Amino acid sequence: MTKIIAIDGPSASGKGTIARRLAHHFGYTYLNSGALYRLAAYLALEAKLDLKDPSPENLNRIVEIFLLANVAFEDEKVILTDEYGTRDIWPIIGSEQMGGYAATISPYPLLRIAVREFQRQQIRGKGLVAEGRDMTTEVFIDADVKLYLDATAQVRAERRYKEEMKRNNLGEDATRYNEILIAIKKRDDVDKNREMGALKIAEDAYVIDTSSLNRDEVFEEAKKVCQEKLIDA
Repeated sequence: MTKIIAIDGPSASGKGTIARRLAHHFGYTYLNSGALYRLAAYLALEAKLDLKDPSPENLNRIVEIFLLANVAFEDEKVILTDEYGTRDIWPIIGSEQMGGYAATISPYPLLRIAVREFQRQQIRGKGLVAEGRDMTTEVFIDADVKLYLDATAQVRAERRYKEEMKRNNLGEDATRYNEILIAIKKRDDVDKNREMGALKIAEDAYVIDTSSLNRDEVFEEAKKVCQEKLIDA
């Protein structure tokens, strides 16, 4: 039977990094569920669709485009193949702006059903490590291991800020840090108060506060929890 490790947490809490490392360690498939909503938003914008239009016609079109997408996940890459060729679009959909677009469409029930069906189809092979915001509470409530990674908004904004500065080879910019902090707080509010798929801690989840831990320390703690629970599963 396929083993499942589900990880939830707010933006920039370290979910992606830890999920990928756990997948490599255990030889499991990695699923970035948040990237699916970002992908749907990206494809909808490319098709000139209005993300704020909840009409059945518009939502059906967004879902149709999403389901027809030829996409693959490779570590930190999201490989999309379309009429323009094959390319990694994570540098585009991984931005804070695209995260905001994803937050706009992710509450739509029709899209959530389509995304959830895709997510559940990933349960195959030896195991699956899925990270997102409702993996432990809605999508994979049957997970063998449930983790919740957290950190203060300030720490998460600092992480995202440093990543952006490094990626774009930019110098220090206090204004940009404040913009990211505001965006993260706004995203937290949206994620925790949405009607469907709200970000919350599952009763049986193991919580790791990553605020004062480095990546290796978080990974070691998460790995230990997984090893103990997978043995009992």
